[in-house]
Amino acid sequence: MIEFRGRLEERPDPVGWEHRRDCASATRGELLWHFFPGDVSIRVDGNYWESNLGWVPLLHFALSLADIYTVLGVTGDSDAKYYFTESDAEIRFHRSGEIVTISSSLDGFRGTCKLSEFRQAVGRFLYDVLEDIGARFSSILETPLAAEISEKAEFLYGSRRW
Repeated sequence: MIEFRGRLEERPDPVGWEHRRDCASATRGELLWHFFPGDVSIRVDGNYWESNLGWVPLLHFALSLADIYTVLGVTGDSDAKYYFTESDAEIRFHRSGEIVTISSSLDGFRGTCKLSEFRQAVGRFLYDVLEDIGARFSSILETPLAAEISEKAEFLYGSRRW
């Protein structure tokens, strides 16, 4: 069992641009890099990792996971990484056969799951992030980026959630 979670930054003085600008008029780059900072976590069969940084761009992380699945889904043995832009840290993904191993350079986190479970978890995460952000900032749902995320989530998860 694998699960990805995202949590929007909760501060008394919100720093994300989404608090000062309308999401529907933002550029793709702004939505991916400047809007919706927060934390991400990974739970794999009792092993737990969380960023605890408050500045991980959630939409970028979500789309990166979809891209990582694409890389891992092509061949039986492959590697992909997610790099955190504000540090040298990375999350590593390695596929060997049908097993995906996830590890973090930040600590000793390591977990394994089946590729099919990874695919489902990424699809659920895409839906969850979009639903959470959309509940707080409904204009995000009007953007081409939201449509792209929804399409990728449907492909990965296997069904439409809304």
